[in-house]
Amino acid sequence: MSDLLACLWCDQWFEPRRGGSAQRFCGRGCRTAFWSALRRWGDQAIVAGGLTIADIKNGTAAACTLLQCGNLARALPDIERNPVAFPDAPMRFIVEVERGLLDGLVRLGFIRPEERDELGAIISA
Repeated sequence: MSDLLACLWCDQWFEPRRGGSAQRFCGRGCRTAFWSALRRWGDQAIVAGGLTIADIKNGTAAACTLLQCGNLARALPDIERNPVAFPDAPMRFIVEVERGLLDGLVRLGFIRPEERDELGAIISA
């Protein structure tokens, strides 16, 4: 039982073959579905402007889904920097995700429709 792996696409357990590169999928169908979904997702990310061909060529490891907005404190006047930092003070983050990206994550099965407004699920996807 310790040799079994979970398929990255369908989560089913399988016994990996011996030798070769590490097996991540239970079979050809799941591997093909993964790469097809990844190509569609990448194409949508390029069209949406979150990913560029230069990013792909350079192999940047930086997150490509969040666009830089400059100084957010100036853009949102009700947010001020507090010179006194409290160790247990809550932190507030503003995250914007394009509706098209959320639709794509649902369509590709990375998140469930009811998880559209759950930041943890979106980040995990």
